[in-house]
Amino acid sequence: MTIRLRHLVHVLAALVVTCAAVFWSGIISISASSGHWTITDLILHTAMRRSVIFHARNVTVPPDLEHPGLVRRGAAHFESGCAPCHGSPVRPRSTVPQEMTPPPPPLAPVIGQWEPQHLFWIVKHGVKFTGMPAWPALSRDDEVWAITAFLLAMPEMDGATYTALAYGAAEPPARGAGGLSLVTRPPLENCVRCHDHEGKGDPNGAFPRLDIQTEIYLRKALEAYHRGQRASGIMESMVAPLTEAETTALAAHYARKAPDAPAPVDPASLPPDILRRGKEIAQIGIPERNVASCLGCHGPKTGRPEFPQIHGQYREYIEIQLNLFVSGTRSSGADFEHLMSMATHALDPADIEAVAAWFASRPPSADN
Repeated sequence: MTIRLRHLVHVLAALVVTCAAVFWSGIISISASSGHWTITDLILHTAMRRSVIFHARNVTVPPDLEHPGLVRRGAAHFESGCAPCHGSPVRPRSTVPQEMTPPPPPLAPVIGQWEPQHLFWIVKHGVKFTGMPAWPALSRDDEVWAITAFLLAMPEMDGATYTALAYGAAEPPARGAGGLSLVTRPPLENCVRCHDHEGKGDPNGAFPRLDIQTEIYLRKALEAYHRGQRASGIMESMVAPLTEAETTALAAHYARKAPDAPAPVDPASLPPDILRRGKEIAQIGIPERNVASCLGCHGPKTGRPEFPQIHGQYREYIEIQLNLFVSGTRSSGADFEHLMSMATHALDPADIEAVAAWFASRPPSADN
């Protein structure tokens, strides 16, 4: 028994020395061109899959992942942030990412292998030992769910539908353009994909209206994204390459647009009690909960051009932003951002629904 144990110790010691020698020698190639051994690929993929399932077990899936605004929002970012590596319904994967180890797969054939909570976790946290990065703004689960919603819809999506979702009013790049062509497009063309030439945004609430905002507010918002002081995995990546002159020009472009569109929501389509409650919060706040009136800062006659205008903004967008403030994940990057934390700390879901509906039912030119 003692001899066998001694032999086992010798064998283990020899194995450790051999492994250390192989490791130190550098004989094992780390080149991407050599690819993985089949067994290595199997082990890594199995470990990845089991890890995702384990860590996503407590993720709660929202009930509205088929909402058109959510899918549109995800598609617009997918085109610039994901399609260069994974391809899309209108173009194959770029050549360079296919030489990665492992290469990023085309997603349509594999989406069905995952549940929504698994896709959310992968998009949010990324995958080690691959080129899949984590979401640039980890606090923005709403953006990650938008990408997830798009991924779930993509396998059945044709090219025309994808182009409409990904480019909106913008002109798609010419056939055969490089996978990273969005990087070299004029800055305004990248904005147009989501916000329209006239700054009208998206009627489904995927993207806000910009035509109702002042130049000062738009410039400060872009600067906050650029500095990383306002969290958004979508906007931070789009404004990162902008120069100061381009930022100023974009803000001026959209501030010059006339907000001539009617209110996005017809007041007659809303229950009177919701409108009444929304108007009450907007005009006088909720005094018993120390919630100030919205119009004290956001009314068109406040003389504070650095504050965003809300009259005529899309209902869904207002709800998203208010929920972000309530949860403490929304930052404006401005000195006065604490005001919104104070103003929203006691809002409940019904309050948010009501005030968003009321502002969306008011034309941009309304005085109150």
